[in-house]
Amino acid sequence: GDEAEWEVPGGWGPMKLHYALKHSCSKSEFHVTVIEGAVEGAGPGNCYVVGTLVTELGRAEAKTSVQAGRRGPVWEETLVFPLSEQHVRSGSLQLALYGCDRYSRRHCVGTAEVSLRRMALMVRTDTWHCLNSPASCAEVLLSISYLPAANRLIVVVLKKVFRCDVKMGKGRDVWVNLTLTHGGCRLRRKRTRRVRQGLRPVWNELLVLALPGEALAHCALGLELLSQDSTGQRLSLGHCCLSLASSGSHRTHWQDILNSPRRQVAMWHKTLVSLHGLNCPTTNSIVSKLHLIVY
Repeated sequence: GDEAEWEVPGGWGPMKLHYALKHSCSKSEFHVTVIEGAVEGAGPGNCYVVGTLVTELGRAEAKTSVQAGRRGPVWEETLVFPLSEQHVRSGSLQLALYGCDRYSRRHCVGTAEVSLRRMALMVRTDTWHCLNSPASCAEVLLSISYLPAANRLIVVVLKKVFRCDVKMGKGRDVWVNLTLTHGGCRLRRKRTRRVRQGLRPVWNELLVLALPGEALAHCALGLELLSQDSTGQRLSLGHCCLSLASSGSHRTHWQDILNSPRRQVAMWHKTLVSLHGLNCPTTNSIVSKLHLIVY
């Protein structure tokens, strides 16, 4: 059902990837054959593999088709990189396993770094490689739309899913603050109700921000996920900002709102997560993702 489609790759257990390498002198091509994967535990969604070869000539990328994310996805597909053996040996290969959902947004669920300098490339070598888990640990699902006739920006805060092994304040109440700004000045601020965090806090709450259409292009929407410690001190669990002055998907998303009001679009946004005050073994910042649907 729909719930399975919303599941994120963080539920996957330890992952392995089976691949084979060989260089063809006659064709001057480097062949990376992605054979199959193995996952301990459930593997929700669909998945594919991206191969990235970095050499002194630059960076080249190729990917497999998308296969069902069961415990043992099978590809038996060859990624071809047209390079001489000398150039291949000077580089490194990264294989990344990605999961994707019905919105076609990819989630990196594991990577493998392969050094090619001392490998026997003239004969085919088969290898099982344990994948390293990515650093991202959380996702927030939103739904955003702008209604020109009503001059309203509507944000539906749906839910959050933690994707890391550490317990980020499990059991605390969490809420989301939205801040609409123009030229550095705050125009509107809204926040959701507080819900008990756990691993999958759910809000399903609609927030309405009044905003004239002509001002939309010059505004920024900031989002911050908040909680409290045992003393009542506010803790920031993650934040991001959408505007035309932002970069990457943050800018693309805001541009889509301008170009296609009322039309549904799906995007993921990386957010900076602060671990200060949380029950985690490290105080370094980590990366999470923010899932937004724009319609």
